[in-house]
Amino acid sequence: MAFNSEIYNDLEVRTDLEGFHLEAEGHDDPWLKRPATDCCAALLMTGRRLQCWPLFRGAERRGNRNDGEGRCAEARIRLWRGLIEGRFLRHQIYFSTGAVIIQHILLTGGAGYIGSHTCVALVHAGYTPVIVDNFSNSHPAVLPRLRQITGQAIACEQGDVADAAFMTDVLRRYRVQAVMHFAGYKAVGESVAQPLKYYRNNLASMLGLLEAMTAAGCRTLVFSSSATVYGDPHAVPMTEDFPRSHTNPYGHTKLMIEDMLASLCRADPAWAVAVLRYFNPVGAHPGGLIGDDPSGIPNNLMPYISQVAVGKRPQLQVFGNDYPTVDGTGVRDYIHVLDLAEGHVAALNALLEHGQHLTVNLGTGQGHSVLQVVRAFEQASGREVPCQIMPRRAGDVAQCYADPSLARQLLGWQARRSLAEMCGDAWRWQSQNPDGYRFGAPAAVVPSRR
Repeated sequence: MAFNSEIYNDLEVRTDLEGFHLEAEGHDDPWLKRPATDCCAALLMTGRRLQCWPLFRGAERRGNRNDGEGRCAEARIRLWRGLIEGRFLRHQIYFSTGAVIIQHILLTGGAGYIGSHTCVALVHAGYTPVIVDNFSNSHPAVLPRLRQITGQAIACEQGDVADAAFMTDVLRRYRVQAVMHFAGYKAVGESVAQPLKYYRNNLASMLGLLEAMTAAGCRTLVFSSSATVYGDPHAVPMTEDFPRSHTNPYGHTKLMIEDMLASLCRADPAWAVAVLRYFNPVGAHPGGLIGDDPSGIPNNLMPYISQVAVGKRPQLQVFGNDYPTVDGTGVRDYIHVLDLAEGHVAALNALLEHGQHLTVNLGTGQGHSVLQVVRAFEQASGREVPCQIMPRRAGDVAQCYADPSLARQLLGWQARRSLAEMCGDAWRWQSQNPDGYRFGAPAAVVPSRR
């Protein structure tokens, strides 16, 4: 790999290292809290490759050893002028006395539907996920299944994200590099009926997390936002510069958190935040081991259809057939949960590489009506899905789908899976797990202490 000497100061670069170890010439920075010779490397795992920036001019590189899994064989070494000049954000730097670097990414609500699939995507990208979950809307039985899929145990800490002291302890013990925030209530209809429940939980958990991250010195965050911040859009597809509003308390909490994060980034430029406005995640892991397992009556379309098809519910309630759409039913941008998970990893990579603040839509750019999804699911499952037309539901809008071009431009990401794949994977999960994770004795949660 060739490097521009103007940028890289003519330092010799080796790309054939099995591993590496850096030694800094005499430098005593109290921030390091140890001699410079012990703080020998600043490493960042980005995507599938290991990148290393020597800390000081004159740094000496020597081969060391690999990480036992071959990841260091793909290593490339880069010396970034910004790091030498002190512009690189310190919270994104890890120090190690050896070549084995474990980059922990914390997922709040990581045992839930989207979080569990993102755990799989993170492992495949070379990261080490750590889950924090109180299992209020998830189940610990997901943990052994994640191990079966990924081939490694996923650390899990059970607790409340709103508890700043607990979260600070977790962040420090694992030396967390970045956080993905999934935890929160998410049912539109329930938020209309119980608004205080949503404001208390969603806002308090975000505040507790931000306080903990600040205390632990971790300032890289991927936030799970929603297309509900666009309210009832004046047109479709929706771009990120559309006016924001809300039609329900759930959407209002997402909008308020977006504003909170924007204020934080203005006050402290060291924060690197990705706000991901995504649309309607559906589907499941193709192996059928993990999927959407809502508690009680499903609030979202695909799990409700799945439960009707498997015989758990008699019919699907369709809320409204008089919208100005192709067949009178609501139109949404349904995205495969694996595409969504990969979008989170792409956003994480962008933050770690560039330290920027960004807001993007994660969607397919194509809308499907409720009845179109029902027909696609019937074809994928071979089962009939009876429907009952109901009055419109408070807080719903006629149609909502994304313009995802900015995510393609900034993250190099785009959704790849079709509606047929979404329905097929959702049916495989539901048919193999008719009762979801709730069977037999629940798996015990054994926190990984460090």
